[in-house]
Amino acid sequence: ARAHRVPMVWYQSARHKMNQGNFASSESELHKALDLDPLDQRVHARMGMALYYLRNYKGAEIHYKTALSMNPEDYNTWYNLGELKYTLANRTWQSDSLKLYSREALRNFLQALSLERNHPKAHYRVGLLLNSNQQFKEAIDHFKKSL
Repeated sequence: ARAHRVPMVWYQSARHKMNQGNFASSESELHKALDLDPLDQRVHARMGMALYYLRNYKGAEIHYKTALSMNPEDYNTWYNLGELKYTLANRTWQSDSLKLYSREALRNFLQALSLERNHPKAHYRVGLLLNSNQQFKEAIDHFKKSL
């Protein structure tokens, strides 16, 4: 039990630093937690968040997918992976990449909603993506659910 508490001290410290907007320090604390327990799904999910905010999108995706391989029922990590793909879609000018990232974002947001049907932010993002696909009726349904 004591061995498990040590990584959690780093994890809690990382959460605190992330809440303060100190993502670099949060990442550092999470590395310490992962060094002690590389199989902690929560630490991988939180590392994904830290790396996302540090704009290390490849690293964030790796940690989100690692966390999901350990716990595929984690709707927040599905949502966060959707946010990552949505961000990438909004940062590209290439039509093929835009379509690919948008499709992946939609798939991730829908997976989050399949696990937590009352996730307002996921409904909102799905609404935005469906609206951009000119699926207006479906988009309106999701926008209403987001409210």
